[in-house]
Amino acid sequence: AGPAADVFSLTVVVYELLAGEPPFEVEGRTVSQLGLERASGQYRPRPIERARPELASRPALSALLFDGMSPDTTRRPASGRDFFGRMREALAA
Repeated sequence: AGPAADVFSLTVVVYELLAGEPPFEVEGRTVSQLGLERASGQYRPRPIERARPELASRPALSALLFDGMSPDTTRRPASGRDFFGRMREALAA
């Protein structure tokens, strides 16, 4: 709960809007397995470039999406406002 969880959710939605698919491979895993993998840091989002190769030229966007879904909440943007500020910068670069 709190801003870190909100930023995670926001990042997942933005990823899905850009990629047209979820950032995590979930097939064949139970909710418990996903939770354990996520908590241990083993469960990483797919790079956005896999779904949208043209975004490979936007490494700052890829980094933002990775940070926004990081298990380490200190790596996530502090707020939705911070997330969108970084996103604007990433897309302008």
